[in-house]
Amino acid sequence: MGDKLFNSMTRPAVLAIALILTGCANLGAIQEFGRMSADGASYTRLSDDYVQSPEVRKAFTFRADTAQRDNLGRVAEERKKQSAELAIYHKSISDYMNALADLAGDETPSFDPELDAMVDAAAEARYLTEEKAEAVRALGKALTNAIASAYQQRELQQVIENANAPLQKVIGSMIVMMEGFAESLDTEHTVFVSYHQTLIGMGEEKGQDGTMREPVAAQMAYANLELGKPAYAARARAIPKYIETLQKIAAAHQSLYDNRHRISDKEVLSQLARHTRQIRAAYVAVRAAE
Repeated sequence: MGDKLFNSMTRPAVLAIALILTGCANLGAIQEFGRMSADGASYTRLSDDYVQSPEVRKAFTFRADTAQRDNLGRVAEERKKQSAELAIYHKSISDYMNALADLAGDETPSFDPELDAMVDAAAEARYLTEEKAEAVRALGKALTNAIASAYQQRELQQVIENANAPLQKVIGSMIVMMEGFAESLDTEHTVFVSYHQTLIGMGEEKGQDGTMREPVAAQMAYANLELGKPAYAARARAIPKYIETLQKIAAAHQSLYDNRHRISDKEVLSQLARHTRQIRAAYVAVRAAE
């Protein structure tokens, strides 16, 4: 009788523990999505190239073309402002995604107060519009609220609900800048090729005696042209894949938001796992292009 009573009393407790453990394990799909997205969002190599692009173009502009060199100097100054904006986007998305993974694992996320300072400084210097600054602040607020309230896994859906709109805006702004880099890269590549072809033509120009004026210079310009082509081709492959990475992160989080009231459902988590595989595939393609 005692054993039966013990079994009848402990069975619900055992089932409850099993359900809790199963729930935590199921949310591993959200953890994986968060970590993978944080990794992708923290990738800054293309952003760094975007900022440096005007200086590269300036290096392949003839010294006598002062108007174009002055214009590129102005563009370079504008890109320095955009550098601050991009740094904020990278950090805010990455921080949030890592926090999402922590919450899904029933862990207390960390928060870096440096982000608030970065946003305030950029907004004050007018490197970041107030609308964009508010989106980043709202994303940070969703995170700080989670920490202050000790949300963890039980309130994960509330965090997703609060963060989705600002996250979509931040990712959208970052995508626009990466699309701008794709256009800038086309121009940079055209300038690079034209510059070296002009040098080759000048070196191969024949004198009155019928021989080339500067065959060695022409050969050196040709070698530099050929050596530089792979770097442009690599970035041309990487940029659209990085844009795809960001788009997939946004789509996956939107899916989580749409299904936030049933985030532990197997179907929802299976769908998220598919999104994460797509994010990983796009990001792997970005890194492979390096």
